[in-house]
Amino acid sequence: MNQTRRGETYIMKPYDLIIKIPFPGYPQTIVEKESRKVHFSDLTEEEYLKANPDMRVVTIEEYDKLHHDHHVTSFREITEEIWDDALNCLPPLKWHTIQEKGQQLNVFFCSEPYSGAIHGFYLFDRRTKKYYSCQIDVRTKDRDIVTKYLDHIKPA
Repeated sequence: MNQTRRGETYIMKPYDLIIKIPFPGYPQTIVEKESRKVHFSDLTEEEYLKANPDMRVVTIEEYDKLHHDHHVTSFREITEEIWDDALNCLPPLKWHTIQEKGQQLNVFFCSEPYSGAIHGFYLFDRRTKKYYSCQIDVRTKDRDIVTKYLDHIKPA
């Protein structure tokens, strides 16, 4: 993978990530796949893990799932004031009305990500006149948002 920084192109070598257990939501460092050297260190992966028994190596794919699961939250009811603040603080992303499964939901994402593709998400249920928020992936499809919302509001 090629990267550009300050006008210079350099090659980013394939890598795995080193994370702390329990997972705090971000990687500790990276390790090159070929050399197994830990970045910003003279240690090998084996030496680093021996010195840090609460760490483990994960692939990018494993990290993406851990990151997603760590940062995505359930819906919580919020006030109209919080909704308005979020709507007017930064330009909203994907501000629209979802009309699926009998719902009429005004929704938008905060344009600044919380972490990676996880953004603050805001929902106004036009039927109940209630406001909600959560953190979800900005790529979440409308039908999946409605399902998540309906699961949240269904009686226990």
